[in-house]
Formats: sequence, C-alpha cells, structure tokens
Amino acid sequence: NSVSQFAADPKSGILNDLGTVPAGTTPVYVAVNSAGTFAYVVNSGSNDVYVYSINKKTRKLAFTSSVATGTLPRMIGLHSGGKFAYVVNETTDNISRYSI
Repeated sequence: NSVSQFAADPKSGILNDLGTVPAGTTPVYVAVNSAGTFAYVVNSGSNDVYVYSINKKTRKLAFTSSVATGTLPRMIGLHSGGKFAYVVNETTDNISRYSI
C-alpha cells in the first residue's frame, strides 16, 4: 500500500532509491502528466486515485489529494491537453471522468 520512488542518474542510468510514499489500498497503476509535475496512482482496493505533486529538483512525490472512483478501478488515462483524466472501473463497468 505504498509507491516506491526511484530516480535515474542522468549520466550512468543507475536507479537511486528515493524511498516510498503511502498510497491507498492495492495500488495498481500510475500515470504522470506530460509536464512531469503530477503523478496519479490508482488504488483498486480503496476505490480511489491518489494525486501527488512531483518535486522538480528532488523528483520525490508529495501527497496532495485523493478522489473517489467507481468500484475496482484498474487504470487511468490522461488527456493529451492535460485537462482531463479517465479511470476505468472494472466492477461497475464504467469510466470515471475528472477535470484536472
């Protein structure tokens, strides 16, 4: 029920462990917006999405909010313009739509 964070060294490509951040129950999918400023983690066990800001310098995640989804969410898709997010919910057979 956490997200592991890693940052790649720009010269060697070696991954450096940045620790973990708490997530909801059973995180199953992560998406990062095209600007690299926010990460979205889908939690299928707690039926929600956690939103994290991404520190540009350290690349570490900081929890900012969460939003409820339908039952058993599986993945999230972000609109190319960065204005919308869509979450696929398996048990309720629908898609949750959000404004960003």
